[in-house]
Amino acid sequence: MFRVYLIICILTSQVSYGQTLVFIRHGQTDWHHNMIPLGEQDLGLNQQGAAQIESIICIIEPIINSKKVVILTSPLKRAMETAQIITSSISSIEVELTSLPFLTERSFHEPKVQTDSDFYTQSTQAALKIRSYMHKYQSVIVVSHKHMIKILAKQLCNADNINLNWGGIYSCSFSYE
Repeated sequence: MFRVYLIICILTSQVSYGQTLVFIRHGQTDWHHNMIPLGEQDLGLNQQGAAQIESIICIIEPIINSKKVVILTSPLKRAMETAQIITSSISSIEVELTSLPFLTERSFHEPKVQTDSDFYTQSTQAALKIRSYMHKYQSVIVVSHKHMIKILAKQLCNADNINLNWGGIYSCSFSYE
């Protein structure tokens, strides 16, 4: 059984036999600050975004219950920078950083506007990859984007209406097979 929590921009799940799965939404960019949807636009974090991620390290470290963790990240700059901040901040744990194209955000901009069906297929592939890593690692951190995390939470634990707009607390349980 997983336990899932959403705190600031972190969504975690713990399995009763000691595995941990953590979803982290990347930090803020200048476009986010101005309320412009990014989609697949490849912008890095702004100063506030980097500070947001640095501020959640104290939440991440206590829930990682193993000496080795894998961080699965979207290849987009804002997610990669988030993953790199986390990697450099949890030095007491061996960290493997892996970029997965399936974890990118939904495309909202021309010429590649993504359909609901295409995005659902992409997220299903991401969920399968995450599950495969859960078989290899006791702790898995997934760094991705608002829409991807929301649909992964729905696919993995039937969680609806998760607020990932930089705040809120959410809890649910789901089984892992």
